Amino acid sequence: MILTEREYKIRDFIKKAKLGKTNVAWLGGDASGRRYARLTCPHKTYILMDSPQSEKPEEFYKIDQFLARYGFPVPKIIKADVANGLMIMEDFGPKKMADCLTTPEKTSALYKKALEILIEINKISERPDFIPNYTLPYWRFECNLLTDWYYPALTGKRLPERALKEFQKIWGKLIKKILKMPSALTLLDYHAENIMVRPRGLGLLDFQDARWGNIFYDAISLIEDERRILPDFMQQELWDFYWESFSKKEKKKYLPMAELVAVQRHTKVIGIFARLAVRDKKEKYLKWIPDSWKLLEKHLNNPALKTYKKWLDKYIPVDWRHKPLKPKNFPYM
Repeated sequence: MILTEREYKIRDFIKKAKLGKTNVAWLGGDASGRRYARLTCPHKTYILMDSPQSEKPEEFYKIDQFLARYGFPVPKIIKADVANGLMIMEDFGPKKMADCLTTPEKTSALYKKALEILIEINKISERPDFIPNYTLPYWRFECNLLTDWYYPALTGKRLPERALKEFQKIWGKLIKKILKMPSALTLLDYHAENIMVRPRGLGLLDFQDARWGNIFYDAISLIEDERRILPDFMQQELWDFYWESFSKKEKKKYLPMAELVAVQRHTKVIGIFARLAVRDKKEKYLKWIPDSWKLLEKHLNNPALKTYKKWLDKYIPVDWRHKPLKPKNFPYM
């Protein structure tokens, strides 16, 4: 078999790690450009990460070391070649939290453990230079994923200029409100697919996109995950558990404000799912868009979101949102 240059580089990297005789078994991919392999050695297994620079291997390495210093359950990195996007790290095993939600009791217990870790992460006051701020332009960029990708995929047309200006004006005001809320280290992809279940507790993965952002963002990512809609009673139970870490005064003040963050995140995710389907040909993400809309819509009674609700009803009516998206001729491609 003829090896590619990349395969030679990976084989050489593994050899230099001096793990002994090693069997390499590639694992399934995810929404990113990274890929992983399980390395089976004489007395232990490890995980190999093969990451293009676009997937931020250096950021992953730095944030892993930062969280490890505080005692959080991130994988120990055995060997790293950040310049080439290669790392060998501790194997957290095959069990994702998403695969272990087999009963209401187990689901509640696992989510609460994940929330406990998150609450402690949010207490970190040190902000390293390598963790960027969640800035107003970045919030705007995320919101625009809906208008740039979802709307054209839905209609086969560009959003009218007037509608786009209205959208940007609405979100300009909402984002300014979001930026006034408490900030903390935000891992950004904190959900059941990126949390592993180990015998000694949970393990965290996929945090290379972390930013210093809204303190409520990761809790929303976890509890209101579009790919696994928890029953209403379970969502409420978990939110009640989360808000126990705040004072009654803080909860009263921040709970309505957190809904703005939830709607922003769901707006972004709908756009991302459309982009994954259209640009990257990963159509499996389309099936989660109707549920994403349901999660977004339950927050639209918030008075601060009245104008956005009106905009959505005008340009993306309810009956459009709840049907599976079948991308039409995309006007940008």
